[in-house]
Amino acid sequence: MKRLLLLLVLLSVLCSCEEKSLEAGIETTVFGRIYDTINEIPIKNIKIKIGESIRQGTFSGTNYNFKGYLDSTITDSEGNYKITFETSGKGTIYDLHISLKEDISFNSIREVIKDENIGATEELNLDALQLYPVNLKITTTDVFEESILIFTQFSGGDIEKHPSLKTTTERTVWLDKNQSSSVSFHIEDSNPLRYAAKTISATNSKTITTADIALSYEDFN
Repeated sequence: MKRLLLLLVLLSVLCSCEEKSLEAGIETTVFGRIYDTINEIPIKNIKIKIGESIRQGTFSGTNYNFKGYLDSTITDSEGNYKITFETSGKGTIYDLHISLKEDISFNSIREVIKDENIGATEELNLDALQLYPVNLKITTTDVFEESILIFTQFSGGDIEKHPSLKTTTERTVWLDKNQSSSVSFHIEDSNPLRYAAKTISATNSKTITTADIALSYEDFN
């Protein structure tokens, strides 16, 4: 029994070892452009950071331990960026981390630099979508047991709640102006979840527009 326990401990130690890191001081350049192909505009003033991580084997698979950021830059007026960084000697994986903005939607906020390009140059161009403001004028015609949460396909639930009262509030959301968008309303802490969905028509406008939304208790499934 003791021998089995010792074997398991040894296996645990071996399987949880980090891979050997790259040496420090390896210089790599990454450049490219962030562009909105739908609206045909560059995405400017976006912060891009270089992250460094290392793989670690475990019984359940592979973990990636984040070691820190090495450098950063901001896209220019044409959406272009260029950044040169050096390895720290602590990692093996290097990637671009894109800082989020409420008025920009990204297909991906993390792009891995190819292993073979560490010590060389790589071009990474990124797709994005410029969003435009819509003022939701929300009127509840019933009193609800809890506040109402508001979600769009582009937000992570960080929009201010609508109160449970019979009242009208205004909330600004950021949507794709070129097509209809769905806005979802959830009664907070409802179990099972009760929600209502409303469609906001395409605004085709770069300036803020207003959409009137009426919500009754019967709207919630």
